[in-house]
Amino acid sequence: MHPKLDPILILFPFLFISPSVAQFTSQTYPDPRLDPFSCRLALPSQVCDPSAIVSDEERSRLVQRVNQLHSLTSGIKNTSPSCALMPDRNLEIIVAIIDKIGSVPGVPIDIEKFANNLKRRYQNFQDVGMCDTTVLIVNSRQDRQVFTVAGRDAKISKDTLKSAFERNIGHFKTGRYALGLEGMIEVIVAAYSNAHIVQVPTPEAFRPTDFMPSPAAVSAVESQPFRAAGLPNSVQPAKRPFPAFNSIQENIEEDDKIWVSILQQAMARCGQNDADLPKHVRAVVEEAMNISLKLISDSRYNKIEEETEQNKEVLGSRQKAWDTATNEFIRPLFQKYRNSVLSGATQTCPREPVAENQPGCCDVFIDLLRACGLICYVACPPVPSIVTRKLAFHPPEKGMTYRIALKSDPEKRFKNIRGCRDEPVQLVVRNISNGADYIHSEKEVEVFSVTTANNNDLVCIKCTPDSYSSNPSVSDQVVLFCQPNSSDLGGFLQPSSMNFVTYANVFETDFYAFDYSGYGFSSGTQGEKNMYADIRAVYDKIRETRPDKKIVVMGYSIGTTAAVDLASSNPEGLAGVVLIAPFTSGLRLFSSKPDKPDTCWADSFTSFDKVNRIETRVLICHGDLDEVIPLAHGMALYEKLKNPVPPLIVHGANHHTILSGKYIHVFTRIAGFLRHETLVSCRSIEVDSQQTSSKKKTESEE
Repeated sequence: MHPKLDPILILFPFLFISPSVAQFTSQTYPDPRLDPFSCRLALPSQVCDPSAIVSDEERSRLVQRVNQLHSLTSGIKNTSPSCALMPDRNLEIIVAIIDKIGSVPGVPIDIEKFANNLKRRYQNFQDVGMCDTTVLIVNSRQDRQVFTVAGRDAKISKDTLKSAFERNIGHFKTGRYALGLEGMIEVIVAAYSNAHIVQVPTPEAFRPTDFMPSPAAVSAVESQPFRAAGLPNSVQPAKRPFPAFNSIQENIEEDDKIWVSILQQAMARCGQNDADLPKHVRAVVEEAMNISLKLISDSRYNKIEEETEQNKEVLGSRQKAWDTATNEFIRPLFQKYRNSVLSGATQTCPREPVAENQPGCCDVFIDLLRACGLICYVACPPVPSIVTRKLAFHPPEKGMTYRIALKSDPEKRFKNIRGCRDEPVQLVVRNISNGADYIHSEKEVEVFSVTTANNNDLVCIKCTPDSYSSNPSVSDQVVLFCQPNSSDLGGFLQPSSMNFVTYANVFETDFYAFDYSGYGFSSGTQGEKNMYADIRAVYDKIRETRPDKKIVVMGYSIGTTAAVDLASSNPEGLAGVVLIAPFTSGLRLFSSKPDKPDTCWADSFTSFDKVNRIETRVLICHGDLDEVIPLAHGMALYEKLKNPVPPLIVHGANHHTILSGKYIHVFTRIAGFLRHETLVSCRSIEVDSQQTSSKKKTESEE
């Protein structure tokens, strides 16, 4: 079965859905800052177009335009109270171009819900906290809808967003999406600049900061939130006493005026339609407002001179309405606001509970069939190696990031490297950001092929630095890199991002890499055993052609399992191992105990059982925010090493960003490992030490 096909389409053809329409939910849509390749980009950016709705040229121009407009706002200090602690946080525009929004059959598409959920997910990655200046533009082609959601601190009104769309609606109607999006972005940037240069009211649907405490005070608000925030006594949740009324007449009247003002602001921010505010809440609030307004208007306060039963009844009604409104409206709003400030979640007004659409029998039947299809695809045939291949290996589409070309005939095409392994070839890298072809110089990248024990031919490269290290312990070593499970050589050779050539220059030594069997233009199929045979073949090839060099094996993600498998056999010439975001084993990834001592017979990628056999020194680097492979896996492997060096825990890094170039100390740590901690560098230090001791001894004897 072809891995790209939906298994349900094969098992149940009558449920066929055209594959030309790519559907996404807010959870499956990629983040261009974390996964640029899925967004058809080479570098992390703010534009995502996974279905290639716009051309590569238009996408590249849109990215450049977003970056240019971001730079225009870089010098503007954010004037929102929520951004008092982070005034340098500025406007961030994210553009999501989507083919179709996925939904349950029979349920209407809700682009507003999709946009809000996607923005909330993006914010969780960015950890914006209290200051929310993100603006997300969603353009759905098949649904023929465009929707924009703006963070509360961007100070961009709904009218502005509506105007931005209406001014560019002609572009969207004629399919010129890139032009329409560019026009909208320009309007948004102008509105943001004006809002933060001059203080203006923010006409959002609901802005709790207008009548709630400032974010700086929220963290200190606990037992008495309203009093601590400096709001009037009339908003205190506890019942207030009523002593001699004639002595507090003016205070009561003033409190009620403030109280009514607060309720009016809250009502205005949440809208005046029944659909915008639950009916029972609206009734409670209106009752409290009416009683207070009536007391003020008919001067009832002035008539309260003694504690008569009538006065007690009047003020009792006022107190009851007042407390009910506080508990059912103001207090919930404050709590939601407090939670949103602390978690960075999107704030909305309270709404009437709406019964969710219950799936019909047909929907349940379709979901059941799809689940059966997925299970059959993964588990049939029930051979562990085949199941592992389906779950673990996800190579990019062949030709998406590079192609093989003869130096003598660059236009000639090949299915894989086997067709041209005896001829000089070069890699033609496809620049994902603009679609242009790029060829690294022969000095930078040398292409060669290797045949494995399983008779698969691999595409391999050697990247040469501009200059070699003057430190002999570094120049006597080369690095062999094992890739993650969803990339190929073209992805790591993009000209406008951190690439293998950059790595070679940083480490000041030759840098080798290869495509696994079934990846890129390497022949064969993906698989755990093939991957182990692949790295062994490349390692032996380097030893054969460079017998004077020692090898440091570096693995990233699933590539760490190949590095561990090779290193556990302690081959001749191995100088060190670097493991970036490693995991203990396949099944342990789904367990809460990565250091579980017993390994299941059906487990795969069992680095946990092999790592203690490595004799050479091992460096582990892991991000503390890695959700794909938690940090506990790296630490479990570290505890089993025979010769570990101090690991590097990268604070703030996740699985995708740890090697992206964002955290320079990752490369500094690896470079230090090559210079001072591998077997070659340690022996060099020992030799230098012995020579120094011998020299001193000779001098003392003389």
